[in-house]
Amino acid sequence: MAYAYVYSPTTAWAFHHGNNDPSCSGGGNMMDLSRDATAGHNINVYVNYPTIKSVEFQRVDSCCPCTQNTRNAVKVHLYGQINKGCYIGTILYGHMTNPISSYWTNLSGSYAGKVGNVLGTDICSCYTGIHVHLEVWGGTRLPYSGQYCNQGSTAIYRWNTAC
Repeated sequence: MAYAYVYSPTTAWAFHHGNNDPSCSGGGNMMDLSRDATAGHNINVYVNYPTIKSVEFQRVDSCCPCTQNTRNAVKVHLYGQINKGCYIGTILYGHMTNPISSYWTNLSGSYAGKVGNVLGTDICSCYTGIHVHLEVWGGTRLPYSGQYCNQGSTAIYRWNTAC
């Protein structure tokens, strides 16, 4: 069995609060990446290509009810084959400005694309500072709370896959 990984979208500290971290839209293993996340910084998606061969970006409006920017989120559906074949799992990136529109793409490397920009205001209910909210469907959270994560190289979630 192979593993599919998603790597940190930005250089930041990982924080999770167990079952007390609120879910935006029903996912699990929630986590916030904060502190070094700079307002306006790109929120990028990095995966372990070629295990993950295609992704679908789904723009959703589901993360925290405070302001439009806190509600902005993008779900990224991961696939082990080109053209959205062999579904692996989903990760949600929340609280952002400039969220992308929905589309899908086949990958040619570990950089899958940009989903938006880090929000630069108080985030209401998840965490009081600048951060990116994350949650997954079918995956396991990897960093421990307080771990420093490097953009594009620290694995933050893992899925078992038979693709």
